[in-house]
Amino acid sequence: MDFRVEVVVAPATGYLAGLLARVNDLTPAMARIGMLLVSSIQENFELGHSPDGQRWKPSRRAMLQGGQTLVDTGALMSGIVSEATANRVEVGPSGPSLKYAAIHQFGGEIRPKSAKALFFRGADGKAVQVKRVRIPARPYLGVGREDINEIGETLLDYLGGSHG
Repeated sequence: MDFRVEVVVAPATGYLAGLLARVNDLTPAMARIGMLLVSSIQENFELGHSPDGQRWKPSRRAMLQGGQTLVDTGALMSGIVSEATANRVEVGPSGPSLKYAAIHQFGGEIRPKSAKALFFRGADGKAVQVKRVRIPARPYLGVGREDINEIGETLLDYLGGSHG
């Protein structure tokens, strides 16, 4: 009695070639992931919390004016962009908001560079003069649990050939 196993790869060759092409250029998937992350970050601004769901410390301006923390003019929130390449996506602030993006993400202290004090109008409209201002960290950039699941689904869809 003969026992023989025959493997025919010809029907799978086209699929494997397509899979290899998709693996070598993930740009469409990375672009989709970038849009997903930008949307998620903007939603975090609207909800007032970090990507991991931790609520931001309310700003004095938001408390006095009844607004939202980190959403005064909306420049930081609307300045979040993504840029995709064949093997990665970068997501972060751009434009005019770039100059103050890091202090909100990481927190820190602002001190005068050449003057003896900082001068500005407070949230109540009154003139303020201080030696320093402490900004608490309010992380807005990052990847949350839901984002990780959606990223995985996006990559699986793309690699499986169900992208458009």
